[in-house]
Amino acid sequence: MSNDQLVYWKAINELLTGRLYEKNCLVLEILCNQKMSLEDFFNLPAIDMKAIFKLSDTVIESIQGIIAQIPSLAFEVESLYKQGIEMIALNDQAYPGNIKKLLKKHAPMLLYVKGDKALLNEKIAAVVGSRDVSEKGILFTRNVTGKCVGNSFVISSGYARGVDKIALETALENDGKSIAVIPQGILTFKSDLKKLYARIIEGRVLVMSAFPPNAPWTVGRAMERNKYIYGLAERIYVAETGSNGGTWSGAVEGLKAKQDIFVRCAEQGEKCANNKLIALGAVPVDMNGETISNMNIPLEGEAQLEARLPEILKTLENTEMSTKQVIETFGLVNITSNLLAQKLKQMPSISVATKNQRLVFGIKKDGVYEQMSFM
Repeated sequence: MSNDQLVYWKAINELLTGRLYEKNCLVLEILCNQKMSLEDFFNLPAIDMKAIFKLSDTVIESIQGIIAQIPSLAFEVESLYKQGIEMIALNDQAYPGNIKKLLKKHAPMLLYVKGDKALLNEKIAAVVGSRDVSEKGILFTRNVTGKCVGNSFVISSGYARGVDKIALETALENDGKSIAVIPQGILTFKSDLKKLYARIIEGRVLVMSAFPPNAPWTVGRAMERNKYIYGLAERIYVAETGSNGGTWSGAVEGLKAKQDIFVRCAEQGEKCANNKLIALGAVPVDMNGETISNMNIPLEGEAQLEARLPEILKTLENTEMSTKQVIETFGLVNITSNLLAQKLKQMPSISVATKNQRLVFGIKKDGVYEQMSFM
């Protein structure tokens, strides 16, 4: 894709008012349904934008403000290109298919990469875990990473302290390749880029960011980054996790999306939540990443609810239910009505109504989104 086109992708992605899925839907409408280029769209009179695309006055005003910034955006894109940083738009063949398939309307509109972008569409395994990892977790990380490299997998990691960096280093020690998915803009990663420069030039490391080039590191971006690490991968190995944080939330979301999540079976006395994750449906594996058969960890309390949540939400798409009906239908014997109601109310997709003097829960109707596909 030419830099001229990427300027408009960057404009919509970084400057346009609205949520990501709304922007993705707009781009889909422009390119696929209206058969227009993004540049032609920006050159439309406001009256035509409103008539053809049903845009609000707020969005149109945002677009009008962006037009004046196109020359400076073009300069930014050219500057990135000269620094060896490529932009991959959602409709580019180089865009990782696994992320598009998994995240659908929430797939990043643009990815910023430095290195061999072909790595994005090779066989990828994610090796993830805690920053303060135990010796058992370190050994598992080294064993599994070496095994994955031997089976021609590229290793996806977050380049954080602990499991992430150990996985990347082990991949390189075994003559493998790795993708470092960073929680900040690629231009604010400069000091670490220098450390990886030789490996990047060799084509053995690719640095990838889903954030604007000058975006600083934040906790929120670190959490968001995890879904891209998982989204790249055909399989995910969890060395060690607590019962909250990025590794845990990424694994739970991966299980809901039916991803292959393999978790090191923790020994008695270990202070980690590995076995709780296995109880939720992850595949238990030994220190070498081999599946452990006939392992049964009973689900209790909130873990039971977490495991059944995808089925519950599917049912609520078609019918409203009270907490008592949900508990009876799904056999949630260790869950109280109050706890279930509290959990459901926390979910933005859930609607709450009062019928016959009792609360009933359903799924909000936000309209239908078509998965973006430009191929």
